[in-house]
Amino acid sequence: MPVHTRIRLELTGLAQLPPDFDPDEEGFVYGKAFASCQAALTEAARRLGVLPLQRFSTNELDLYDEIEHDVMRELEDDDEANEEIENQLNQRGNWHDAEDGLHTLVTLIAHFENGVGAETELAGGWRVRDVLWDLRAFESILEAARANNRRFRIAVGG
Repeated sequence: MPVHTRIRLELTGLAQLPPDFDPDEEGFVYGKAFASCQAALTEAARRLGVLPLQRFSTNELDLYDEIEHDVMRELEDDDEANEEIENQLNQRGNWHDAEDGLHTLVTLIAHFENGVGAETELAGGWRVRDVLWDLRAFESILEAARANNRRFRIAVGG
């Protein structure tokens, strides 16, 4: 089963899918193809001489466990504790400049648009077109992050 991935923006939280990626509000979710195809994406990034997207990732489950332990000692109310955990997730962890992530994304998007057929399977039934959709969603989110001077990380398991 693939690990869920999303983008967390510093001080803001988990980024939602930009509305233009789900104009009919069908409940699309980004990051699924990305999660299953990380090995292929990492290999492509290395061949292209850019940082693999994996380098921008944080295991949010480990970070959550660390924060939860501290918060639960101080707060007994579950709602307050969950809110405090989310606040700390938005502040703590490894953050990266949106520009660095965008450089990798633009390079990978160009590679997959021009070098491999859209129906080519990358991993687990996910095709190039599926991965491109995720990469474009990531790109849109990071463009907004850059415009708002927000750093990011790819939240794995969050």
